Amino acid sequence: HYHMPYWPEMGELLGCTQRLSWLLTRGKHRCDVAIVYPVAAVEADPERVKRAVRCAFETGEYLYAHAVDFDFIDFKSVERAKIVNGELQVAGERFLSIVIPDMQAVRFGMIKKLAEFAA
Repeated sequence: HYHMPYWPEMGELLGCTQRLSWLLTRGKHRCDVAIVYPVAAVEADPERVKRAVRCAFETGEYLYAHAVDFDFIDFKSVERAKIVNGELQVAGERFLSIVIPDMQAVRFGMIKKLAEFAA
């Protein structure tokens, strides 16, 4: 609102935001770590899944607090990923490592792909 003390600066601020938004739409996001979202654990045992979900999110909070960029990934994305030059590549993303939270159940296709990635 024009009565606010920062009003005269809004043009510059919005211009900066516009330029930054444009820059952020260029290129592809790159991070080293993927955390498996525990979908299979939810399907297998809805009562015990809380531990897996808590582990996944606490791991994300830890990585974030230590300036490590990460993404959550689901089992279907892991299964369709390609392994190129030691990276797990899927949907324009490239991961050097993957974290599997404290899950009681996982999909066999994901385990197969992760075994290939580990090799």
